[in-house]
Amino acid sequence: MTTNEQLAAQQDQRTTSALRERDGWRWGRTPDRRYICETGEGRCYVVTRDACSCPDHEHRCKGTELRCKHRVALGHALLEAGRLP
Repeated sequence: MTTNEQLAAQQDQRTTSALRERDGWRWGRTPDRRYICETGEGRCYVVTRDACSCPDHEHRCKGTELRCKHRVALGHALLEAGRLP
């Protein structure tokens, strides 16, 4: 498997997790237009179009083309609401 195929498979896993778990998450907005994601486990992360404070983003996605499941879910939610991320 090539590196590109590996990255695509990893992103597919994150996208699947985001779509499966997002209904149990709560979203809020900060005054500086960032989003807060509270997961079903009670963890809270600051999420923007380009970053997330979750460990997956910080340790595996940052500096790559990968998006953590919180960024994926935010993008889907904004598109469904008719707003671009």
